[in-house]
Amino acid sequence: MQSILRRNHDIFAWTHSDMKGIHPSIASHRLNVFSIARPVRQKIRRFHPDRQKSSEMRWTNCSKPDSLEKFLIRSGWKIFPLPRIDQIVDSTSGQGMLSFLDALSRYHQIPMSPDDEEKTAFITPHGLYCYKVLPFGLKNAGATYQRLMTKIFEPLIGHTVECWQVSGIYGQPKGHRSQPRSSQSSHGNTPPKNKKELQRLTGKLVALGRFIARFTDELRPFFLAIRKAGAHGWTDSCQNAFEKIKYCLTQPPILSSPIPKEKLYMYLAVSEWAISAVLFRCPSPKEQKPIYYVSRALTDVETRYSKMELTALALRSAAQKLRPYFQAHPVIVLTDQPLRQHSTQARFNRENAAMGH
Repeated sequence: MQSILRRNHDIFAWTHSDMKGIHPSIASHRLNVFSIARPVRQKIRRFHPDRQKSSEMRWTNCSKPDSLEKFLIRSGWKIFPLPRIDQIVDSTSGQGMLSFLDALSRYHQIPMSPDDEEKTAFITPHGLYCYKVLPFGLKNAGATYQRLMTKIFEPLIGHTVECWQVSGIYGQPKGHRSQPRSSQSSHGNTPPKNKKELQRLTGKLVALGRFIARFTDELRPFFLAIRKAGAHGWTDSCQNAFEKIKYCLTQPPILSSPIPKEKLYMYLAVSEWAISAVLFRCPSPKEQKPIYYVSRALTDVETRYSKMELTALALRSAAQKLRPYFQAHPVIVLTDQPLRQHSTQARFNRENAAMGH
């Protein structure tokens, strides 16, 4: 590997000036703005002189295209289909060697269309400036980036290259697990101080629910706290669940990927307020490796279901969530409930009801 890198050292950018960016003929970002939209003039932000300098003495972006975002149209040629992250992660598992590449400064290699540069203008103490490259936060920015990556790596995608912003998941030859940096940013060191911070924390935790069994049951105190107004919603049960989830995220299980046509197994679990399932494989009779954890909360009507109905609902929910696995593998459901008899009886009742009408 070192000899290959030395022979091809000229293709790497060693300084910022070596990054010429993408030619506009290959890719550029255009803004589809409503015809009735008018420019929004924002006031100059006032900061104390001590706060104007970054603590790490590096460039910090202080402008956000929030006012422009609400006038953009998400339609037309700018929409590009994004691949499913689960499929991308599963395709990289089991490889002998993985190499991760990241773009420098987010989307700054992609130029803005010259006709739309002035629409990104912002005010500074030295005058008006606009973006010549694609800033982070614009609508359809991810689609433009994905279109560019697909165009560049088209002959290699699906064979030796996969293009996607895999945030929160870390791949390795033995399997994949939650990324340590994302886990640390999710749980932090202090509990949320208000309702907005609580909602932000819950959203981050839900994204990592694939790696924790019966995650909705553990997250229930957070849902109850969100329903209460103000900061008084954070209770002792929330703090206990918060500490338990932090511990689980620091020691996440390594999820496995199935072999083609391999027989898979599934456990189902139900509680008073959630249904859960785990899909796993058995490489040996005494070994079980999890592939995917599924969990969701019950609605008010579903909480009145019987245990049999909840088990059937858990199977249906897991089958919808994990449809690609059910289509490519035989799946054996392990449960103490007679689901086959229940499905036969339900079909019999529907047929009788149809004949009665």
